[in-house]
Amino acid sequence: MASLTKNPPINPVPLVTKRWLISAAVVFSIYNPSGHSYYHWVTDGSASLPLRLAVVAMPGVGRWLVTKMQAIPPERRAETSISELYVDPNRIQPERRAEAIAEMIRRDGLGYSVDALLFSARSLLTEYTRPGPASLWADAAKVTAPTLLIHGSHDRLVNPGMAGRAARTFPNCRVIVLPRIGHVAMMERPEEVAAEMRDFLRRTRAAAMATQDWAALGAVGS
Repeated sequence: MASLTKNPPINPVPLVTKRWLISAAVVFSIYNPSGHSYYHWVTDGSASLPLRLAVVAMPGVGRWLVTKMQAIPPERRAETSISELYVDPNRIQPERRAEAIAEMIRRDGLGYSVDALLFSARSLLTEYTRPGPASLWADAAKVTAPTLLIHGSHDRLVNPGMAGRAARTFPNCRVIVLPRIGHVAMMERPEEVAAEMRDFLRRTRAAAMATQDWAALGAVGS
């Protein structure tokens, strides 16, 4: 993304991002307004951040808590995560479940895993609670690129009710709340998410072509 920001593409670029990368995506869209944006779950700072994130970010407490969590078998931790992310945990494929467990085991073996998690939690807390003109919501209001935001109606980590504020904030925005879907819509119901993205891209292209046609007619008339 840093490379794209320094050397912006000539043609529109679909930008797909998850909630954790929303800050970078918003900044990129501000400086590259000709692109298309697809965002999953824009949150409302401290009001929508999970309480656990604030706890993990606390000095001393966070390190103790993460260390305690690592003592839990990775299979149990993976099942807990899946239950929180999916409305229907049975939709996850067996191989994906095995990959999640293997990834937890791999991360546990990294000497810097605890520090990385704590730093990430504190950085997220700082970014999502930044007030006033420096907030993500203030930046979102500057995004002129066509934007699609997808929420899951049963998201346990991010309040789906923020879809309304997002719709009012992004100037050129389409907001979708998919029913009976949790935090990872693109993994729980990939077909529905893909269909929404294709429809959004089709509408965006049609609108751009219509604008070009009107501009061409205006040029001929003048």
